[in-house]
Amino acid sequence: MSTSDTHTTAASAALARLRNAASGSENGPTAPALPDADSSKSAPNAKAPQAQPAPAPAPPGANRPLPDRVSERIAHPVPRHHQEIPQDLDEILHPAHPQPHTGPPFRHMDRQSGSGADPDDPHDPAAPEKAAARTAAIPPKPSTAPTLPAAPPDTAAPASPATPADTHEATAVSGGFSPVNNWLDSLPEPEWQRIGDKIYESPAKLKARLARAKDEHARAAEARERTRLMDAAHAEALAEEAKRAEAEHAARLRAEQEVAERQLLEDERQERILELHRLEQQQLDLQRLEQQRLEQQRVAAAQESNLVPLPAVAPPAPTRTPTDPAQLAALVASAKAAIDRQQDLADALYVTPYTLPDTSPNPEATAQDSIRRLLFMLAAAFMAVTTIFGTGKLVSGSLPGRDTLLSLAPAAYMLLPVIAGWSLLAAWFARRPSQGSAVRQRAVGRTFPTALAAAALWLVSVNAESLFLAFCTATLAAALLLVTVRELNGHTARSTAERLLTDAPAGLMAGFFLVVSASSFAELLQSWNLFVFPHVFACLIVLGLGHVAISLSRTERGRIDLASGFAWGMFWLLMPRLLGPDQSIWVAVLAAMTGFVVLVATENRRYQITHAEHRAARGKPTEF
Repeated sequence: MSTSDTHTTAASAALARLRNAASGSENGPTAPALPDADSSKSAPNAKAPQAQPAPAPAPPGANRPLPDRVSERIAHPVPRHHQEIPQDLDEILHPAHPQPHTGPPFRHMDRQSGSGADPDDPHDPAAPEKAAARTAAIPPKPSTAPTLPAAPPDTAAPASPATPADTHEATAVSGGFSPVNNWLDSLPEPEWQRIGDKIYESPAKLKARLARAKDEHARAAEARERTRLMDAAHAEALAEEAKRAEAEHAARLRAEQEVAERQLLEDERQERILELHRLEQQQLDLQRLEQQRLEQQRVAAAQESNLVPLPAVAPPAPTRTPTDPAQLAALVASAKAAIDRQQDLADALYVTPYTLPDTSPNPEATAQDSIRRLLFMLAAAFMAVTTIFGTGKLVSGSLPGRDTLLSLAPAAYMLLPVIAGWSLLAAWFARRPSQGSAVRQRAVGRTFPTALAAAALWLVSVNAESLFLAFCTATLAAALLLVTVRELNGHTARSTAERLLTDAPAGLMAGFFLVVSASSFAELLQSWNLFVFPHVFACLIVLGLGHVAISLSRTERGRIDLASGFAWGMFWLLMPRLLGPDQSIWVAVLAAMTGFVVLVATENRRYQITHAEHRAARGKPTEF
């Protein structure tokens, strides 16, 4: 029981005495009020047991009984029993002096079966009847309550002593597990001030803890960054050490190679000297043999003429002359050249996967070269004029018949002015003295101008809405441009100017007209109602165009201009398939992948060749 339950018990006892006094005042004198065991304020009134004057008559309504809706807890107070406080759980579960079971173990167990209402609820209308029935059902037991002293004759009648039913009721209300209640009563009251202080200090502590965690996190991040920097510095130092070791090893190899070359040259020089000595000795032997032969002839002639032979004259001894320094230097140079040729044949460092540029002088210019240059200029001018007057309708999208799965968006034809302007620059560059009779200009002097003229006729046919003529001219231009690129592969550009002003416009136009010819073919079939399987047929055409483009873009050093023109056409083929009226996810995906693969493959070719040339320049082997 808690302290509040103790005060409630004392108040209940006082109310019970007042009710007994009120009920007894109708038959006899009123008993004096007993002092409260827990109240110190009523102690002075309990010290005088003398007789007191007769009380004044009670005012009206004084004998009115208390309301019937009084809880059983107040009507039957629970007596306070001082028992020993259990020290552990075993004493609670198995007490040394078990109390007799006088009721349910806990208050909440004293309820009717199946009912959720509290029998002591003062607001329950049936509470008095339930309390009376429960009191009648309890068997009487000997009362252990103390007997109150008799009241004087002039006082009110004393309250009736506690009955066994009251004792049983008090025991039932207090519960059958009083050790637990006493143990709970012995628990100290929480220190609310300290709890409030802790709650008040919680934000500051939490803020400090968060700041500490943030500092720790920052220190940990700084430590990780420091470790990373140290690892990077260590790795860089190791890389520098490896580079230094490699450089030292290469220098040592070069030094050894130089020593070996010098030794080889010295050996060659000695061999040459020995050869000269051997030749001189052979010459001396020949001279000696010649002298002997002449002497024999002279002796034979003298014998024939019966003349007395003259004494033989000994030939002069051959004198050895020193080798001329110029002759010796020439021998050494020839030996070194022989060594270099042998090394070139032994270790071929780099073999280019394309035709090397021809640096020989240009042949003599002829009249055909002048005619070729003039036709080239005329074709480029015709292309420029038709582009100026015919591209507007294509870009604006006002021409009909452009609603197939391979039709390009109108913005794709904005590349035509770029091609026309670049072609004019190429025609002007072909008229320069260094290109007038060049072999590569002669190789493409017919195909490229013809392709420009065919492209101009395609523009005229498109504006005239002649789909068949447009398909023929576009296909002719694409075929001639592919032949032009093949001829340029056989005659590699000798300078950057040739690569930019001859190869670049031809390659850009070839890549774009591959897509244009396919679009013209699809529009022609659409006009003839022969496009039976549009999606499958369009996908196959896109894959075929990608194969042709990647085959040509990976030639020479990598023709990025051709790949750029093809990727431009594929991009504007992709956009209408996603956003236009003729949507096709398969054609869009294949167009995107084809353009991307052609660009990546071409750039990979350029990187491989550049890397191989750098390695060959450093004297390292290359592989393809």
